[in-house]
Amino acid sequence: MNKILTLLLLLLSFGAFSQYGNEWINYNQKYYSFKIVKDGIYRLSYEDLLAAGIPVNTFPHQHIKVFGKEKEVPLYIELGSTPAFDSTDFIEFYAERNNGWLDEQLYASPSDIANPEYSLYNDTLIYFITWSPSPSLRYFKETDNNYSAYNTTRYVWNKSVKAYSNKYYYGTTEGVGHRSIYEAGEGWGGGTYNGGANWSGGYHNLSTPNIYGYGQNLNQPNAVFKSKTISASNASFSGPGNHHGAWFINQGGGTLYDLTDTIFNGYKSIYHEKQFNVNELNNGTSSFLFQVTPDLNVASDRQAINYLSIEYPQSPTSANYLEVELDDHSQGKNYIQFAGGGSADRVCYVLGGNVPRKTRMEYFNGAWHTIIPNANNGNRQKIIISRTSLISNVTDIEPVTPSGYFTDYSQVNADSAYIIVYNKKIEAGTFQYAAYRGSVAGGQNNVLTAEVKELYLQYGGGIEKHVLGIKRFLHHIYDIAQVKPAALLVLGKGVREANPPNSTFGLGTRKNNGAYQMSLVPSYGYPSSDILLTTGFTPQYSWVPAIPTGRVSVKDNNELINYLNKVKEFELAQDQNSVYTKDEKEWQKKILHFGGGLLQHSKTCLKLI
Repeated sequence: MNKILTLLLLLLSFGAFSQYGNEWINYNQKYYSFKIVKDGIYRLSYEDLLAAGIPVNTFPHQHIKVFGKEKEVPLYIELGSTPAFDSTDFIEFYAERNNGWLDEQLYASPSDIANPEYSLYNDTLIYFITWSPSPSLRYFKETDNNYSAYNTTRYVWNKSVKAYSNKYYYGTTEGVGHRSIYEAGEGWGGGTYNGGANWSGGYHNLSTPNIYGYGQNLNQPNAVFKSKTISASNASFSGPGNHHGAWFINQGGGTLYDLTDTIFNGYKSIYHEKQFNVNELNNGTSSFLFQVTPDLNVASDRQAINYLSIEYPQSPTSANYLEVELDDHSQGKNYIQFAGGGSADRVCYVLGGNVPRKTRMEYFNGAWHTIIPNANNGNRQKIIISRTSLISNVTDIEPVTPSGYFTDYSQVNADSAYIIVYNKKIEAGTFQYAAYRGSVAGGQNNVLTAEVKELYLQYGGGIEKHVLGIKRFLHHIYDIAQVKPAALLVLGKGVREANPPNSTFGLGTRKNNGAYQMSLVPSYGYPSSDILLTTGFTPQYSWVPAIPTGRVSVKDNNELINYLNKVKEFELAQDQNSVYTKDEKEWQKKILHFGGGLLQHSKTCLKLI
């Protein structure tokens, strides 16, 4: 039954790749890119755009568009005394760093992701700017300041999150091995607690300032606690399970408030959620206890925390920068007073409603005042307020390719393609290899080359090193080919995103810049598997590659060209009229076969094969 369920989940995960991630691109337009490393309000100036090569002096500002996370983001354009976009003007918008938003597609179900707050690949997210005559998304400027016309909104929703990334957990373990597919519980988390024989656990603090009506009975909405924890052992058991984990609020003086209590078995990702009276929190900082309870009579019970969060109603309070959320209320607009924070200028942007808005902010009587219309779509709206002095200027704007145009792979001849995915660092050697494979001597193949960074931008959500940039590109090519591709050759060394901290291989690309730079073209999963780059494109190829796949794990052009010369020498020696006898061809069977493993047990087993 477990094997059938695993197969079903794997098939469901393959269905997640029905879109390629490039649907937002218009291939007749130029695109420029820039990097975002933290959430916040950003500014693009006229002069910086012009210096980057974007001819903003040749088209109306209404044509400017910005994209992030594969969708258009709204812009606010500040114009000076003239209606034209000129040297005194700028563009403002809200942007987010990278998290696990795209990683979710690697799992059988998006909810299986262990840590949605921390990306498997990169904190940096690449955004894009372009221009076209089609309608562009803009913030509507809300100028209403008739404060006496509306009742005061008493609370907004604040969210405090703590995400852990101390250690990588591999999900299900079979003996000492792991499956390369991404499974529930795989991802980054904190240190391991082991409650097999003794109580084990720890306290985790979250910031909870300015709780609305704290200590009073104002019929406040409940607070909401959420967390994900994972198991990292699978001991023999005879009772209800081999894991027992519970969350509490530490209220001081030895008093604990119960949140969740879960008994389960095996390698699993456990989602915890509990609503409770907001007065159970502490106004300022709330302490949460995760406890592994040793009551199951098992040899080990290892568990770890991926993240925890608390959402609670907060009295509107100003800060240098804040992000809060707002419910719809019975009146059409919400009058909010954000107390304190000083009188330095601020901007306020609102997202999530039918119309994105920039609202008017005015400071008097020790508070910032603003009016925000309801969402009118049933959603909470996100409010972002920032001091203007903290707005970040976008720099390092560059074209996505030398021409500024993305490669439109839907227009290439993909039939029987010999696909080569490579890193620009070894472009010279790649082009020599491609030329050989397209020649008579090399097989007269229909060679299609793709530079991996452009694949991250087009198909990988703007996340460098994300394997979906490669996989979704290959899926696209596979789908458009009438005669399916003949081969996939990956050129360049790959380094895993995560290695055990005590591994002789050192930390992976996620935690080590040296490993990050060394990884020219990433592979898929842990243990790394290039085969999984093309599995799942059709039910027929759920477990086998849809395209025959190989890799030449070179670090530079010299290594690649040396390899190419050996290939040429070998293939030149092949002749249809050649005599294939032991005496003539035995030399071709003399190879070196390398094998290894993380543990001595693995190395011994491989040595005996």
